[in-house]
Amino acid sequence: MPRHNSPRVLLALICLSLLVISAGCWDSFGGRSRPPASAIWLAADVPPPDPGTLAHLRSLGVGELFVEVARLDGPGEQPLERMRLPDVPAATAMTMVVTGAWSGQGDPVGLAASVAAEIRQLRFEAEALGLVPIGLHFDLVDIVDLGGYATFLEEVAKSGDRSLFISCSVPRSWMTLPGLEDVVRAADAVVAFLYGQRADEPEDAKAWDFVQVERDLESLESMGEPYFLGLTTLGVARRLGRNGEVKAATLEARLRDFLWDRRFKLKLGFSLEGVNRMVYSVEAERPATVAGWKLRSREGVRVMRPATAHLEELARLRGAWQLPNLLGTVYYRMPGPEEHLSLGPANIIAALEPTPATPELSLSASIQRATGRGYLFRFGVENPSEEMTELSVLDNNIVQIEISSGAFGHVEVGDFERFALFERRDGELAPTFRNAKIMQLHLPILEAEQVARTGDVEILAQGEPTLRLEGWFILPDGRTLDVGPYRWRNGQLTSLRDRE
Repeated sequence: MPRHNSPRVLLALICLSLLVISAGCWDSFGGRSRPPASAIWLAADVPPPDPGTLAHLRSLGVGELFVEVARLDGPGEQPLERMRLPDVPAATAMTMVVTGAWSGQGDPVGLAASVAAEIRQLRFEAEALGLVPIGLHFDLVDIVDLGGYATFLEEVAKSGDRSLFISCSVPRSWMTLPGLEDVVRAADAVVAFLYGQRADEPEDAKAWDFVQVERDLESLESMGEPYFLGLTTLGVARRLGRNGEVKAATLEARLRDFLWDRRFKLKLGFSLEGVNRMVYSVEAERPATVAGWKLRSREGVRVMRPATAHLEELARLRGAWQLPNLLGTVYYRMPGPEEHLSLGPANIIAALEPTPATPELSLSASIQRATGRGYLFRFGVENPSEEMTELSVLDNNIVQIEISSGAFGHVEVGDFERFALFERRDGELAPTFRNAKIMQLHLPILEAEQVARTGDVEILAQGEPTLRLEGWFILPDGRTLDVGPYRWRNGQLTSLRDRE
């Protein structure tokens, strides 16, 4: 049975429609009020969150989707290129998003009439799928005439369906332009993208500056109109030429692809650059292929991304700032399957939960076989969560194994970057290459859903030794996460945390 014919769906649609109507009531001056809400942005070619994740987001106040439904190609009788509507649960509240480019010049009135006619048809199609369109949003680039853009928005509201709330994106670069207030007043609300950057934007440290975010929000507050705070949660890798020029950019990369690849040299200073963001730069010391790029020697890659901890801090600051006209937050955007540098719904959920976002790490040990000299083991650390650690080049992101008897022999580091061997002298660890009973395995960084395992690690012993495993990892907010300790004995790994 089609989902829009289900009695339960029809009842849900009626209830949600009544809620939207009551929330978006007419105020005493004869205008409508955009209801407060937060939303996650869904691009046309990106799979939506699963129903359970959407329900979890709704429980935390993120109850709406901004869905890309069409692209503006330019003036004409049919100016919109339609996109496939997503497969999301029926009765999902959605704001229909029109992307594209337009200067704001020409005939805004005629263009508005054509767009409004096509939007009406798109709304009918969405409702036929059981969805509940409540708004129409324009995310257009190359606008040079803000006055013409304001006229366009006003005319869309007049020509279109007035039950849809009209909104538009306001990039940070517009905050000081004349005509911005006209745009703000022409829409039912604007989404001001004040934190983070998209892949096609040139790098700008101010886009990550919480102090600048506060100043821009104060500027919006002075206009006395409702608005959303837009947070860009994308992580971007940029290919740099030998002189530092940007040659390409991609969202589809992993930090592990180059942060401990010996063909790359990490540029120091990442901890100083990464204020309210994570920034890493590497340089190829010899030709290498990464993220689909064939790099020459002395070319580089620079990665910039937010961490969940930054969203947590913004949420805390937003609660402290006096922002009566702020309606909510729009998170741009849901990442694609290969966009591993970006934050997704699980990270947004973690940022909105009352406890700090923390990766869920576990250690493993398994015996492979006996040898003539002892035993071969393999060790590992697993992070099944969507959170990650911070980069550490020295004293953190360590897995330590201590043996009760015998000594470590040959070590295959496998997925780890390096290892070091120690012994205890007067209660302190001292490096050694002989009769070492302690081994430390180092990872530069542990990403979301990453597993790192050793190859064969030889332990020289007469009988099966008892092992003690523990680890410590630095997190993006500066906390240290202790993992374990665990004891391995007779093939069983048990936690010692409650016993010590």
